[in-house]
Amino acid sequence: DAMRSGAEADPLTPPPRYVLTFGAFSLCCDNGTEPALLQPEGLGPDYVLHPTALGLSDLRAETQWVSGLSIPRAGVGELPPPAGRHRDPIAFHQHMNPMLAGLRQIGDARAMTVTGPTTDQTVADVLGAQTRFRSLHLRAQVLDYAPGQNPNCGVMSHRLVGDDVVGIAPYTSPRQVFDLLTSGFLPADPDEAARLAAALASRRSVLDFVDLRLGGLLPRLGADDRARLERHWDALRDVERRLELPPSVETATCTPPVGWYEDPPVDPAGDSGEAERARRFHALIQYAFACDLTRVVTLQYTNFLSMLNASVAGTESRPMHDIVHFGPREVLADVIAWHIDQYADLLRALRGTSEGAGSLLDHSAVAFLPEGGFGYFDFAPTFTYTHATDEMLAIVAGRAGGLTPGGHVRAAAPTNHPVHVLTAMMRAVGVPVDGHGEVSGHLDALFAG
Repeated sequence: DAMRSGAEADPLTPPPRYVLTFGAFSLCCDNGTEPALLQPEGLGPDYVLHPTALGLSDLRAETQWVSGLSIPRAGVGELPPPAGRHRDPIAFHQHMNPMLAGLRQIGDARAMTVTGPTTDQTVADVLGAQTRFRSLHLRAQVLDYAPGQNPNCGVMSHRLVGDDVVGIAPYTSPRQVFDLLTSGFLPADPDEAARLAAALASRRSVLDFVDLRLGGLLPRLGADDRARLERHWDALRDVERRLELPPSVETATCTPPVGWYEDPPVDPAGDSGEAERARRFHALIQYAFACDLTRVVTLQYTNFLSMLNASVAGTESRPMHDIVHFGPREVLADVIAWHIDQYADLLRALRGTSEGAGSLLDHSAVAFLPEGGFGYFDFAPTFTYTHATDEMLAIVAGRAGGLTPGGHVRAAAPTNHPVHVLTAMMRAVGVPVDGHGEVSGHLDALFAG
């Protein structure tokens, strides 16, 4: 009982995990009139996936779509509202403070200042103390691919250190992350690793090991001492049994990924194997969760204001940022589908790993957030503008804490800020918040009932 984290804690219950992923695209191009890309059609469990989201077809039961989200924008001559952004369209790519920390933009329209901890770090304050790594931060896009770009474009996570808010630089090298996670766990010599595994298996019970040395002791003791030692032995054996998982509760396979060693080559022209890096990061996240090395992860597939070459998505050789603005719409659809395919691969890796009565995914909350939404600006009231933060959406996967995937819900004021989705996920993984930053409340619709 003393080993339990709380009076109601169950040592056999798999731990919750919090994962936040991100892709740098909006749901429309400039000067378009067509409906938003990626948005599902219909609400509830019978929604229809948009063609850009067909990579999630086999994951309908594990995902929940949330549309109708919005980051508020300042009025004419006004400062940003709580958890909101500047009115100036140029402020769009700088909205990570509202989007990830729930705090308003400060400074001028080009400032990317984050003024408080992001949601993942608030979660890490609670879950991180129980794992070797407090949190893990990854980015598939290796380079900025544009000179002079603000370095905050490639940082999702910010932590409060004393009175300062400090950005946490993500890893872009799967090999570095592999070495980080396996350091101190796996002997360099494969033969030594095999000997260690055999030794651990042969000493599965401490009492069995000790019995080999004390097996001749009991017959030589007096009746009272023998009874006392046997009661002590039985009590220790009972503790061992309680610490072992019953047959119905299986631990996730804690096996490091194999089959690759060096990272894909870096190409300053705009394609450094980002899709392959993402796939390897997914395998490393699965490994880290299975071994309970961390319970909090952020993963950027592309930077804010991404200049990654769209050729990675099998389409035109232009920066993704240009395609998001100028299209054509069919090429933007390919870029969006590429991001969704990466997210789907992560979910499959977690779903495919058994844990307890379910899977790693069942015990996780895993969100995907696009950078922008779908909407209009005053200077062009009849044409869509990619710098809009209206009609944003989020995808949430997993069943941690009662999350109920399998449908499409539409958020409405006053709980339709993207952070309302994140605070619901925070509650699902056991962080008792009802808001974050300047955002109050959470999205109840993510839970059953």
